[in-house]
Order: sequence, then C-alpha cells, then structure tokens
Amino acid sequence: MMRKLLLFMLGSLMVFLTACGGSESAGSQGGSQNPADSKPEPVELVFYNISRDAESVFMEQYGNAIQAKFPHITIKYVERIAGQTDLAQYIPTKQPIDLIWGSLGSWPGIFEYQLQYDMEDLLKKHKVDLNRFEPGLIDAVRALGNGKLYGIPVENSTTIIAYNKDLFDKFGVPYPKDGMTWEEFANLVRRMNRNIDGVIYTSYTPSENHLVLSNAFGLPLIDPVTNRSRYDDPNWKKIIETELLQFTNDPVYQEALAKAGGKLLSDSLFYKDRTMATANIGPAHFTVFKQELSQFNWDIVSYPYYPELPKVGTSPYPQVWSVASISQHKDEAMKVIEFLTSDEFQMERSKRGIMTSLANDNIKKAMGREAYFKDKNYAAFYYNKFPQVPAKSEWDSKAVPYQFLSKKLRDIANGKTDVNTALRTAHEELNQKLNELQGK
Repeated sequence: MMRKLLLFMLGSLMVFLTACGGSESAGSQGGSQNPADSKPEPVELVFYNISRDAESVFMEQYGNAIQAKFPHITIKYVERIAGQTDLAQYIPTKQPIDLIWGSLGSWPGIFEYQLQYDMEDLLKKHKVDLNRFEPGLIDAVRALGNGKLYGIPVENSTTIIAYNKDLFDKFGVPYPKDGMTWEEFANLVRRMNRNIDGVIYTSYTPSENHLVLSNAFGLPLIDPVTNRSRYDDPNWKKIIETELLQFTNDPVYQEALAKAGGKLLSDSLFYKDRTMATANIGPAHFTVFKQELSQFNWDIVSYPYYPELPKVGTSPYPQVWSVASISQHKDEAMKVIEFLTSDEFQMERSKRGIMTSLANDNIKKAMGREAYFKDKNYAAFYYNKFPQVPAKSEWDSKAVPYQFLSKKLRDIANGKTDVNTALRTAHEELNQKLNELQGK
C-alpha cells in the first residue's frame, strides 16, 4: 500500500514539473507572456507634406513602402491645397499631424506653427547613427534649429546640366563634359546661339530661384545672427555676372529675350521646343518631364564650377522629415523615419534615380541603375563636392528672401538695370520687409 502511494506521488510530481517546463518553453518561444514578441498595436499616422505633392505621388515615393514595412500602420495623407489645407487653415482645426516634411526651403515653416520637436532623444532611443548621413546635411538642419535637431534629411537633391545631344550634333559642337569651369562651359555653349530661318537657338538659361537659393558660395540670404539681408556680399555680383550675364550678353540671345517679352527664357525651350542647348536639371525632372525627355537624345554632366572653388557644385537641397510636436505616436513616427533612412530603402530609391541623403558610396554608385533613363551619366550628380549649406534664419520662411533678388534678374538680363543697383535695391527691400515682420 505504501509503495503504491509513493509511486502515485512521484508520478504526480513529474506531471507537475513537465507542465511547468512546458509553460516556460511556450513563453520563451513567443507566447502571450512575452510582450517583446507580441504584434504591434494598429495605429493611424497622419502625414503632411509642405511641398504640396498629390497623394498618388506620396504613395509611389514613400507610402507603399511604408505600408509594406509596417502593416499595422494606417496612413492618412493630408494633401496641402492652397487656401484649404495650408498649415494656416489646418492647424486651427486641432487635427493631428505625426510626420511633416518638405524641402530645405519650405521645411522651416514648421517653426511658425510650433510643430518642431527636438528629436535627439528619439534618435538615441532608436539608435539612429547620424554619422551615416552626407556631411553637412545634419549640420544644415541643426543650423535651422539653433543647434537642436528638429528633422532628418531623407533624400537629397542638387543641380546639374542636361544637354541636347541632337542639337550639338546638328551644329558640330562638342558635347559638354564633367568638370568644366563656368568660363569653359560658357565659351562652349555660346557657340549654340544661332538664328536659322527665324528659328532662334540659344545656349543656356539659369533658374532664377535656384541661382539665388543654391549658390556655390553657400551665401545665406538673411544673416542668422543679425537677421538682416546679406545681399551686400560682393560674391552676389560675381554669381550674377558668371551664371547669367555671360550668357545673356549675346545678340542672338537678346533676340530670344525680346521674343519672350523680356522674361528669362523658360526651360520649356529645352524640354519641349528643343531649341535650347542646355538646361539646369535635378533628379525630379526625370519624372516631371519624362514624356518630353523620351522624345530626343540627351545626357547630363556636372554643374560648372568657379576656379576659386574647385569642383564645388550647387548646394544640396534635401527633403527634411520631422516628428511633429503634436504627434501622439512619436515612437511609431520615428520608426518610419528610421526605415526611410535605412540602407535598404535608400538603395532602392537610388536605383530608381533619387539622390541619397547618406554618405554611402555603394548607394551613390547605384543611382539610376533601374531608372527609366538608366543609360544617363548619373555619376554627374556626385561629381562635384557640395558647398556649405547656406545658414538660414527663422525669418527665411516668413520673408521669402530669395524673391527680392530673383525677380530682378530679368531686368538685369534685359539691360533695364545694372547689377549693383539691383543688389542694392534687393538689400534695402529685404531689410524693409524684415523690419515689418519684426515690428521695427
């Protein structure tokens, strides 16, 4: 009897120990007792793009990849429509924003509506290595935040030169090449200025806004310390004479300007009419003008440089993403930015022809490999060094300072005003605007 009782007790003990061991094993393999392995809770994130892209563009560029990576995230995209969903109308509605982004020129608008959030702790928590990014981009964003990091560059952009190979072949002029100075480039392309049976062919025209915003000297428009105009810097005269006047001071070019009603020539003459030999181009143009660029033979080369700034091109112009201060889902929002700046996502974007914000040579070399125009000289985008990103003041987004000079370039080109007068007037007008905004 005693033996049977001992056997029963021993068997019960083994069953108990087995049950305990089984329960522990189940927990260690990802059962409900291990919260680290549980599925993330569904969450809706609100995305706001300051640059006004349509939702279809956002989904193609970012949204589809975000949904595939994070199935638990529901995307709500707020398309910025002028006068309806600008921040001035959207913020008073008290509706949420989790992620907000825009170009380096438009992104500072977050400060006007107190949407900035110091992301340093989030970056540390999510172990985001800032040393992976292109030198200068992080510094540029910090400069806008007076040392604090309110955003992360997710993609980059710069300006290079596209040229119409068909036109150069027609006139027997050699193609532009990487690594030309402004003088070498101008001497070459001025040979394309011709009037043939009433059809005017021209060499090159600058982009009015980018000439001011993306200058190689890294000149700020508003001094971030004094908050006054910087159009009194002597390098502005050099920029205008080099990048504008040495092209427009040509009899045939002046004919074209007169035909255009005095306006600077449009780059549609390059893309559509195909009577302009060269044009400024950035990565986005390959998509915007995809149909037009499919109609003729063209390629790209690096932007010309100044002798005193050897192989220095235009300023980088990144897209900056931020976790909004009003977000109730900051960790989830940070995970999205972490993914968008991952080597994986950046490599896929680079292959499609988008400049990376990372200092990764392998990703850079892959640029355009799977793009629609994959036979082009994508290395031109990285041929030059980037200049220092111009420092920006908190007043840049409010005063829109580039317009005070860019709107005068056509009068300079047409001889209606001289460079010195235009710069002095732009300097005075910008300071007057700053006085009004600052209540002086």
